[in-house]
Amino acid sequence: MISFYLSPYSGSFLNQLNFIEENAWIYYITKFYIEDGFFTDFVDLKYYPTLLKKKEDIDITFIKKINKVTNVTNMKHIIDLYISNENYSINFEEFINSASSNIKHFIQIINRYNFIKIENNKEYSHLVHTTKSSTYHLHVTNNSEKFINIDINAKILYYQNISNSTILNNGHLFYYVENKKIEN
Repeated sequence: MISFYLSPYSGSFLNQLNFIEENAWIYYITKFYIEDGFFTDFVDLKYYPTLLKKKEDIDITFIKKINKVTNVTNMKHIIDLYISNENYSINFEEFINSASSNIKHFIQIINRYNFIKIENNKEYSHLVHTTKSSTYHLHVTNNSEKFINIDINAKILYYQNISNSTILNNGHLFYYVENKKIEN
């Protein structure tokens, strides 16, 4: 699971609130984590969470020790974090300033939709989400290979280590299929 944390800010907290306002909605973020030492004074402690909730409908949760992740430049790494049973947090400002467009798009999709784990073990994971118009599939292999019967109308978003319809060792395939319309 992937979440985001806020690092302590310098200067006015209004600058950071504006940065969040400009960027958080794009990634469907509804909660940020913070650690001890985030706030610089009592006034910020009182008003920052209230303003963030009122302006953006985003909650702040204090955690004693955040499981921080650095180097979010590798798509396979992000996918592995997402399918993990652990909770990992990415620095929001670093994410906005340095993540690739593919990683940002992936985060948009996983935060927008609630994927269900169809199969999840050490060798293979398959997650699915269905909307009115499409069904999204995420297949991930770890130290194994997996043949996938892909619909010919599938729109592939991301992939790594694929040969024909087989996801090779430490590969992934992320795609969606438009749902067929039922006519009366």
